[in-house]
Amino acid sequence: MSLDTTNRYAELTLRAKAEALRACEVSGSGISTVPRPRVAWKDDKTLLDWLNSL
Repeated sequence: MSLDTTNRYAELTLRAKAEALRACEVSGSGISTVPRPRVAWKDDKTLLDWLNSL
């Protein structure tokens, strides 16, 4: 494995971590300014009913 390959992996890892942290940021209003995609499980009524029954 070359240092170039290792450096690419390190850069990608740091970039992914930075994006994850940005997605979790809380603005002064307490609401994230980063738009988040709709999660599929939130549309699953059967699953949500089961979770509410726990």
